[in-house]
Amino acid sequence: MTSSPQHHLDMQHAIRVGFTRADLLLMGELIDVTTVAEELHLGHVVAISGRVDVALRDLAAQTGLLYRRVLKRLMVALVDALALVPALRDDAELTCRMPGLPFPLNLHVGFDDSGEAVLTVYAAGESVARVVPARF
Repeated sequence: MTSSPQHHLDMQHAIRVGFTRADLLLMGELIDVTTVAEELHLGHVVAISGRVDVALRDLAAQTGLLYRRVLKRLMVALVDALALVPALRDDAELTCRMPGLPFPLNLHVGFDDSGEAVLTVYAAGESVARVVPARF
């Protein structure tokens, strides 16, 4: 799966017509990686964009590491970025880098109806983070 200019335009269209974060997860535009975040005691729901997923898979192939190990390194980078923030607030955006990725990462913080933080990681230049969490 590669991220093409058309894919990016499709994502922008999806956001404009009001797809929720849950819709994008169902469509495969976002990938839920919460189980890995839980293993590292991150304590938040986390999703990554398809472009970030492809970059992580490429990095795993280049380094000979398992994808899950590379994904865990991403989670460690997130923990480091979040440690610099005194308190999470809705619509906060952070930028961080992960060695080996060809682009900086943006981290968007949102909150679901129960007040739990929902994190979305995407490549610089993507606007996936503007998607609202699903309302249940």
